[in-house]
Amino acid sequence: MKVVLLQDIKGIGRKHDVKNVKDGYARNFLLAKKLAVIADGHGLKLKSEADASERAVLQKHQDAANAISKQALEFKVKVGDKKEVFGSVNRDMIASALKEKGFDVADVLLAQPLKKIGDHTVEITIGRGIKGKVKVTLIQ
Repeated sequence: MKVVLLQDIKGIGRKHDVKNVKDGYARNFLLAKKLAVIADGHGLKLKSEADASERAVLQKHQDAANAISKQALEFKVKVGDKKEVFGSVNRDMIASALKEKGFDVADVLLAQPLKKIGDHTVEITIGRGIKGKVKVTLIQ
């Protein structure tokens, strides 16, 4: 029997997958616990709506990544007489600066805080595996 999964099920498949399972397993377990629906007109309509929704979310994240890559962030830091930087710019500061500009960022991928004057390229994760880059400039 073909079913559309409504949840991730270990050993069977992921949410919204169409799977062919044994009739008894489908009737007695998957359908009884509302973990799946029969892959008829209604079930396939649910799958197509979920796929369209997923594509829309991915496109939204991709558009946000493209918009962020056009942004430039500037941070003013204190510098000593010998050009040593006092303090640093960390991932939380970059995330809050992006949030102030209206971007919702899942994670800023920064191995170490930035401590050198000049331009830096920082990779960020928007969500759903989509990544972007933002230019961060440290000035005096």
